[in-house]
Amino acid sequence: MFFTRVGFVIAWLSFISGALTVVILLITLFAGDQAPEAYGFDPKTAGKMLDRGAYTLLFGVGLGILAEISKRIAAPGPNE
Repeated sequence: MFFTRVGFVIAWLSFISGALTVVILLITLFAGDQAPEAYGFDPKTAGKMLDRGAYTLLFGVGLGILAEISKRIAAPGPNE
């Protein structure tokens, strides 16, 4: 049960981190031509940052699904 709870915490943190990365990066990229440089983003690495954020987001979703499965399996059934 300990690892299930830790899994939920890590899943939420990675989901929030990935979502914020993607949202902030997309907002700054579509704000204007000079926006990425003004916020300190290198346009050459913006795609890598977007990929990293998307992977972190998907990792959070996957870990959350696995933690939900673990929680359902560990829960006592009606016959127990």
